Amino acid sequence: MNADCIALFHSDPMTTPESITVDLAHAKELKAHGWPQEDVLYFWIQNGKGFDDWSESIMENAEAVHRLAGKGTWAWSKVVAAPTAEEILRRLPDSIQIAREHGGTRDAMIDIGKHYCGLFYNDYDAIDGAIEEVEVVGFSEDTLANAAAAMWCYLKENNLFPL
Repeated sequence: MNADCIALFHSDPMTTPESITVDLAHAKELKAHGWPQEDVLYFWIQNGKGFDDWSESIMENAEAVHRLAGKGTWAWSKVVAAPTAEEILRRLPDSIQIAREHGGTRDAMIDIGKHYCGLFYNDYDAIDGAIEEVEVVGFSEDTLANAAAAMWCYLKENNLFPL
């Protein structure tokens, strides 16, 4: 990313790191489900006296690395990756095999909206050939990043990521 892009990003009052990344609760949930803690643009960083005293701001990766450099492994235990919606969406599978009620499997697809991430499949009526879209699960959150995080955790919990 060049300096012009960075300056434009940070000067847009509608696009802040908090508006495009997961909140702290979803960041902790992602970490608990095995989300990689490196190679993300933003982190939530513990700030202050106790372990649960987290700052209300997100740090860029470069700043976090600089601040924690040389402080040892313990310092990184106070950091939680705060991925953007795009970082999460890129790690979601294109399609997922889910079990059918009467045996076999079917392909389910992930559908996204402004603040929504859902898992759907098409059900074909054998009698009249009509197609009905069936929602397996859906997450409506305050941001797309949080909805995508909830979907990623759901897929991990239910072993639905392709091998």
